[in-house]
Amino acid sequence: MNKLMNYDVKKTKEAVWKKARDNFINKEEFEPEAIKNSSVAAATLAVWCISCSKYQAVVKEVTPKQEKLSIAKSTLKEAQDILDIKLGEVKKVKDKVAELEANCQKMSDDKEELEGNMARDSARMVRANKLVILLKDEGVRWK
Repeated sequence: MNKLMNYDVKKTKEAVWKKARDNFINKEEFEPEAIKNSSVAAATLAVWCISCSKYQAVVKEVTPKQEKLSIAKSTLKEAQDILDIKLGEVKKVKDKVAELEANCQKMSDDKEELEGNMARDSARMVRANKLVILLKDEGVRWK
């Protein structure tokens, strides 16, 4: 009874299951209702055998898909890691661009301020030169 309780369907070879299906499980005499007339315990065991057979067929189909899923998950994880690295690099570049743009804006503002100061100071120089010339002429007149 303990062997039946701990039976691992996955460890049984496909050839054994094929033989069991062909010789026993797929036959009309192996129906649990027909066996129940002879023995209730045998009918229960027949249900267990049929269930194990169906489970093995499902496992046979699902196992490769699970392996593909595992491979796909690992590939996704690798791609996600690479994407995270690239996104980090993009963020650094964007931060650097924002810093450079801020620097450019500051320099443009400084340039405009200096150009304004230069225009103001140039106008002052012109007026100062006029004043110097006028004072020079006035100095000649006073002598």
